[in-house]
Formats: sequence, structure tokens, C-alpha cells
Amino acid sequence: AAAAAAATAAPAASSSLVSNTDSEPAPDAAPSDWVSPNVSLVGHLSQKHVMKLLGYHEKWLRSYSRLQPSQGKWLYALLAALDSLLTADTEACLRSILRRCVSFSLSCKAPGPSSEHVLMSIITVFFKQQDVHSWQG
Repeated sequence: AAAAAAATAAPAASSSLVSNTDSEPAPDAAPSDWVSPNVSLVGHLSQKHVMKLLGYHEKWLRSYSRLQPSQGKWLYALLAALDSLLTADTEACLRSILRRCVSFSLSCKAPGPSSEHVLMSIITVFFKQQDVHSWQG
């Protein structure tokens, strides 16, 4: 049931979102149209599915010039559900997300902390990816 809920939670994803296939759902709806994540949904996802969803988000981040608010919520929820023991693939995905967040935060004109800063802090501190963050300056 959780996998089915995850597949319908983000209209941008097809019903194969958390399937065992390697096909990637194409974003066919703007992130602003996505349903917000909730604890009952994300808490029931396996680590494999959390990682698959993070991978999709990492690829989708390349399509945008800034972090969309709904995508920030999904990334936060997925990071909260992610095990702190990282595989090499998971580390690479987190580093890519971190680089995009740094890029977004450098181009953002809004004062004060942003969603990008929150995600950067989680990735650098909790997931111990400080070396990637150090190049921000």
C-alpha cells in the first residue's frame, strides 16, 4: 500500500515510481502540483525506494533553476527516512543534490535561510558530506 501511495503522491511520477524496473518516470507535472509528503507514506518506504526517489529528485533538480518548494519538502522527507549508513551510490546522489542546492543558494537573492540551506545542512552535517560543502566559500 505504501508503494502504491508513493506512486500517486507525486503526479510527476508514473505508477512505476517505486517499482523494481529501472525506467525513470518523466516529470509531466510541475513540482508545484505535487502532493506533499507525509509521515505515513514516507515512513513505510523501504531504503531501496527512498534511494530510488532521491535519485529521481536528483535528476529532476537538473531541470530547474531553483529548488521548488514542494520538491524541497519531498527531499527533506526522504532525507529524514534515509539510513545514515550510506552506500557509494547514495553518497554520490547526496553530493549531487548538495551541489545543486549550493548552486541554487548562490543564485538566490532572498535574505535569510532557505530550503536549500536546510537541505545543505542536513547533507553536510548528518550525512557527513562536509568536504563537498567546503568549496562553497
